[in-house]
Amino acid sequence: MIRNEEERTSQFIDQRVCKLCDIHDFEDPEFGKLAVDIFGDPAISALHHRKLWEFTITVKALQRYGLWNRDSRGLSVAAGFERVLYYMTNFTGRIVATDIYGEGDFIDLEATGDFLINPEKYRPYEYERERLSALKMNALNLHFPKNLFDFAFCLSSIEHFGGVSNAAVAISEMGNVVRPGGLVIVTTDCSIDGSSSDQVFSPAEIKRLVKKSGLELVEDIDFYISPDSQGLLLDMLKDNLDSLPHINLKFMRSKFTSICLVFQKKGREDNIKRIDDQEFDRTISKLSSEQYPTKLPIWAYWGILKVNLFARYQRGLFRIMKLMGNT
Repeated sequence: MIRNEEERTSQFIDQRVCKLCDIHDFEDPEFGKLAVDIFGDPAISALHHRKLWEFTITVKALQRYGLWNRDSRGLSVAAGFERVLYYMTNFTGRIVATDIYGEGDFIDLEATGDFLINPEKYRPYEYERERLSALKMNALNLHFPKNLFDFAFCLSSIEHFGGVSNAAVAISEMGNVVRPGGLVIVTTDCSIDGSSSDQVFSPAEIKRLVKKSGLELVEDIDFYISPDSQGLLLDMLKDNLDSLPHINLKFMRSKFTSICLVFQKKGREDNIKRIDDQEFDRTISKLSSEQYPTKLPIWAYWGILKVNLFARYQRGLFRIMKLMGNT
């Protein structure tokens, strides 16, 4: 659903969670305060970055739907060692991080293998150590019992899974392990000019992704982006990507920003037996002791191959541009 400027009141902005990242979201006092809290430095009051926006709107959705409490158990898919994992341990019951740690294109970035045995090494601030677990598991083949978690989330990752079909599989997998009434929260890259690439979804592809996932959104998607936000564009081949505000990016002809999608699993909650914390911890401990193959079915590989080829081309182009003095 696309709304015009007159319809987009500040009250409307504050309430929505299925939307594009917009610079004005940080103007909401509650959103801005939460963003500063997640970042962990009260001296930073204007860190307008789309990654921090993703963390903040995820927590906002959990608060809105009553899952931000010590009884809640969350799953992070393709988690890396993002800051929001540590933040969540201070407010929820359990957080389980999964990724193909030690493998893949992000092995030297956010998916290092030692996170599995030493998450403390990457902590940005104090956190509840006993509430965070890490397992090596592929997003397209989750090995958890059904209905184990109250919520699952995947931030800025499904665009790397190999297109709409694989991304939809990942969302469906999260839906399987979340209880009825629970949430599946996904952020990804969405075009703001209608174009798409192997790692940026167009609005039309986002709609296809939602339909193929088999889950229902909590509200219609708002694809609106304000004129002020549209003017905030960093060219990935020319500009310093550490610059702020960091809201929209441009790579070649593609212009994009983050989008948040919040799904709620349908079904009767009273039919699900909830295990206690001790049994939950035993389940996670048993899973962590087992070795699950990270290899995927043949059908999944074509999309991933295209994405990896594009990523390598992208990195190669960055190196060339740097040598030419353009970055």
